[in-house]
Amino acid sequence: MHAIHPTVKKAEIGYWVHTDYTKKGVTSKAVRALCQYAFDVLKLNKLTIMADVRNIGSNKVAQSCGFTLLGTRPQDIFIYEEFQDMNEYYLLKESFR
Repeated sequence: MHAIHPTVKKAEIGYWVHTDYTKKGVTSKAVRALCQYAFDVLKLNKLTIMADVRNIGSNKVAQSCGFTLLGTRPQDIFIYEEFQDMNEYYLLKESFR
């Protein structure tokens, strides 16, 4: 978790997983645990996840953890020598299961 803003009660969750550990549910479990901690301990109200539109796995993690797609930010990040579009997801405390 980063970009924590305690005064406005929100933060961003980011993840990067080695290919040896993808498609095993590890990231989804970690994200759910972070959500629980953020809402219950840090008393945050909103969490966001930014996922490269081409990264199917990262988008699936956000969706499977109950995050809602807010929209796509065109050319939002410059990586691998080119601009990439990013999907922005959010989860509110009241929607967390």
